[in-house]
Amino acid sequence: MIKITIMQTAFPTKEEITKEYRGLVSAVSHRMIQNPEIAKDAAQEAWMEILKSLNTFKRQSKISTWIYTIASRVILRQAKNDKVYSTRYLSEYFRNGERESPFEQEADKRRYLDD
Repeated sequence: MIKITIMQTAFPTKEEITKEYRGLVSAVSHRMIQNPEIAKDAAQEAWMEILKSLNTFKRQSKISTWIYTIASRVILRQAKNDKVYSTRYLSEYFRNGERESPFEQEADKRRYLDD
């Protein structure tokens, strides 16, 4: 009979997670939103959501993947609410032509910042 022992590692603290992944969240935010102030606010919103949801992490993926997923969703939601997007990010989103490009809508209702 083979006995398999699974060792569980200690889950990092909120402070350790914040220190380890703050660069990731900041980079995602600044890549998706070109305005530095709005990107900073969006990153803060992402961290609030990440830390609030930390107890739901099921360890079925790497924590970095989980953080990236939450951060990108929260930041995109904030960008949509503020109507500020990076054209580089949008070009990926609309690349396959299945979605209507926001560039075809009224330009004065939305601001789009070029890379």
